Amino acid sequence: MISAAPTGAHAPAAAVPYNTRMTRADAFALLNEYVKDPSLVRHCLAVEAAMRAYARKLGEDEDKWGIVGLLHDFDNERWPDAPNHPLKGSEILRERGYPDDVIYAIKSHADYLPDCPRVRPIEKALYACDELAGLITAAALVRPNGVTDLTASSVKKKMKSKGFARNVKREDIDRGAADFGVDLTEHIQFVIEAMKTVAAELELLRGVGGEAVDEFLARAKQLGFEAVMLMAKRPHLSPLDFDADARRRLRDRIAGLGLKVACLACYTDFSMGADRPDIPSREMQVLYVGELCRLAHDLDCGLVRLFTGYDHAAAGYDQLWNVCVTALKECARLAAPLGVTVGVQNHHDVAGHWQSLLDLLADVGEPNCKAMFDAWAPALHGDDLATAVRMMAPHMVHTTVADYVRRPRFRYQPPLVNFAREADAVRAVSMGEGFIDYRTFFRVLKECGYRGYVAYEMCSPLRGGGGEDNLDRCARKFLDYMRSLD
Repeated sequence: MISAAPTGAHAPAAAVPYNTRMTRADAFALLNEYVKDPSLVRHCLAVEAAMRAYARKLGEDEDKWGIVGLLHDFDNERWPDAPNHPLKGSEILRERGYPDDVIYAIKSHADYLPDCPRVRPIEKALYACDELAGLITAAALVRPNGVTDLTASSVKKKMKSKGFARNVKREDIDRGAADFGVDLTEHIQFVIEAMKTVAAELELLRGVGGEAVDEFLARAKQLGFEAVMLMAKRPHLSPLDFDADARRRLRDRIAGLGLKVACLACYTDFSMGADRPDIPSREMQVLYVGELCRLAHDLDCGLVRLFTGYDHAAAGYDQLWNVCVTALKECARLAAPLGVTVGVQNHHDVAGHWQSLLDLLADVGEPNCKAMFDAWAPALHGDDLATAVRMMAPHMVHTTVADYVRRPRFRYQPPLVNFAREADAVRAVSMGEGFIDYRTFFRVLKECGYRGYVAYEMCSPLRGGGGEDNLDRCARKFLDYMRSLD
């Protein structure tokens, strides 16, 4: 059992409530502001996952514990030497309005700060998870299946090998578990399981793409779907994991289940790298799209979904527009000889509005560059959905749906003793339970002769949580909703 920490002279003055304005999104933005090394970002994400898991287990504030894990090393890249790390970071956090107890918890993971002993569970958990996350990552990276089948016994064997991951301090792992009051083996396995939940972000899913896709396909067939839209990145369908033989096996598996691949979901942001013109970010993404078009061809799939680009401080809107047009032209020309059509989904900032999307397609001017227009964006924009669909339908080859509710959001302003209205929070719900008028959307599509697939996507916080039972329930409700439209 993990006992409650004593309160004493060294405990932080934590009577100040957690600053609810400091969201996970704020913390992640701060992390990326100060950390450019992807491996350090992944380490912080790993510790965050472990801290959140322990917070849930102990009934603590998951967001607070998670943010402590996420930001514990955010200053380490700029100020790696003691005591600047974590003291420089604590100054920044205080300036940004983070509460004293969060700052104290982060400072406490440094053994060389004698005025910050670890007394509360949050501080002990951070210390116990920090070095261990590094060792687990190192162990996962040398295994064929990454973290997927990693066990505590394997990690403990690596702990005994002094030549493995030399920078990981074994004594800190032992002391951390002991101070936290947990059995070392159980602790290691617990952190492994926590890291598995974000394994794709940690890039620890080495070689398991086929297994992830196979499980997804079997579930789709069981639920009653006739076709699937496959996520073209890890842990599903990364081109890095599917050579010619793997593609043939996957195609046979899909056919054996009686399924079709309606579309490959590609993830692009052609604005990315606008601040670094010396790095060929657009070319790399076009190359990625080209490889996905070959993959789609090999799976008897004729569609690849693309995004345009997000707004970027380093470039104006017209400049980003031209970048996206050029990139989409190149993508379409790579796709054409393979019999593949690329479709632009209206989600990113560039050409997010349906009228702008029509303009974009006209500027691209390639016959196999079409629209994958969905109802989500125009519903949020406040557009007349029927009008938008009538204009877009002739250009549409695919659509993706999900339903949402709006929830008002306010920020308290102490000097005014009042609340300021902010953008509504939007949360996913089952089909038919939200504010998007899908009956009009589908009615007009049918009137316009649309014959493409409709994909159901669950990619945001969902009412009822992300457990498999709830995901299955929502998927079945989508099928029931679509049948009700006949």
